[in-house]
Amino acid sequence: MSDFRISQGVDRGARTLPVARIFLGGGRREQAQINLGGDARLLLASLRHLIEAARLTAARQLLDAAPLGVLNDPVMMRLRAALAPPVVTRIQRRDVDRQREYEWLRTEGPRYRGCWVALEGNTLVASAKTLRELRKDLQGRRNEPLLLHRID
Repeated sequence: MSDFRISQGVDRGARTLPVARIFLGGGRREQAQINLGGDARLLLASLRHLIEAARLTAARQLLDAAPLGVLNDPVMMRLRAALAPPVVTRIQRRDVDRQREYEWLRTEGPRYRGCWVALEGNTLVASAKTLRELRKDLQGRRNEPLLLHRID
């Protein structure tokens, strides 16, 4: 597995602009130096390469090392939002108890193999060969908590 890390520094030859150094390991010892001072296209290309290589943590770190002037670009702001770590929000609402539907699927389900079924409790509301047909059959019904399931 390759080692990948980004360090932030200052390149004295580039009028002290921020620089991100990307170190790639794993057989090759390469060092690419990316000047983040003004070229957002180069940063964008580097980010794209990291995202395509599924190195999201490294892409986040590279974005964090970028100066604010580059991050104010609308494309960079969208990328930063897309690469933000996921947020988990716990809610108190619980789903409907589906024990009766699961029991129906266990006992009656094999008769409907290859079909989509809509269940309310232990009652079959509708069945169809495709989900589109099933949803069409269910149009006009009130919003009760139905279980839609394909039986294979």
